[in-house]
Amino acid sequence: MFGWFPPLRIHRELTKDHCLLALGGDNLSFDYGLLATLLFFSPFAKAVKLGVPSVIWGASIGPFRQKPVWEKRFANILRQVDLITAREPLTQSYLAELGIERNVRMVSDPAFLLPTELPILPKPLENALNSGAVGFNIAPLMSRYSGQSPQQWLAAVAEMLTNVVRRIDLPVVLIPHVMMSPNIFPANDDFLFMQDLHNALEPATRERVVLYDAREHTCKQIKGVISRCRVFAGSRTHATIAALSTNVPTFSIGYSVKSRGINHDLFGHEEWSAHFSDLTGQRLADRIDNLLREEDGVRNHLAKVIPDYVEKAWLNGQYLRETLDGKGW
Repeated sequence: MFGWFPPLRIHRELTKDHCLLALGGDNLSFDYGLLATLLFFSPFAKAVKLGVPSVIWGASIGPFRQKPVWEKRFANILRQVDLITAREPLTQSYLAELGIERNVRMVSDPAFLLPTELPILPKPLENALNSGAVGFNIAPLMSRYSGQSPQQWLAAVAEMLTNVVRRIDLPVVLIPHVMMSPNIFPANDDFLFMQDLHNALEPATRERVVLYDAREHTCKQIKGVISRCRVFAGSRTHATIAALSTNVPTFSIGYSVKSRGINHDLFGHEEWSAHFSDLTGQRLADRIDNLLREEDGVRNHLAKVIPDYVEKAWLNGQYLRETLDGKGW
């Protein structure tokens, strides 16, 4: 039957004494496929049916335009949740198109509040950072959006990175941000992918690229390493947030609305972001080279706007409290 959502164990836990709080960031989208979208919407479908307070927190949502019938079904659920805190304006605009405004509040991503911690690093990595390294993060999961096999995606990224190294006279540090247990989701492990990427480079290129083994470091420590980069280019949203929130000029390699929306919010334009499909051959090298040329201006702009943007992240908690107070909690 159309509109059916998979039953989940969490459904048995939902009562009016609870609140359903979703923290995923980008799970309510088609980024991970229709089945994943249904799984993430399923608890909210149940919660609104039972009258359980429900909150989508610090999120990017949609778009669902490519499946209009499902879009209508999802919009009906989103209209009934108690609170949506949207972390960028493209989500807010899209929800407004669907007539969803009453329960939407604008915030910034809570990750902007994460403090930095500077770990002790191996000498090659320390030397690279002291020399003004370009930080680089790329996700293996992006192969699913490119329509390429994992091997083809690895080769494409190796070509991109080789062009970057040839263009700029700076060391490059490969910075993994999402690392998974080998027993859970190894195909989504940045470190394993970047290790293969490092090995795939020609020896002369590899000499100028340092692989950061972040597997034993905390998120604060990884952010500390990112904060020391001269500029940063990355595909993981929270890796780019780690850079932006520490005033590091950043180029976002995107595949969905979230990177575009955050860049638009911070800069008023999307010059420092692009869909990964637009970055083949020399194009990523061109964009990073341009970012280096504009480095001082971008860094100064971030120094002006980031303090207020960080403060806006606290609104997530304020709006959550107001919503629960309104429910009598």
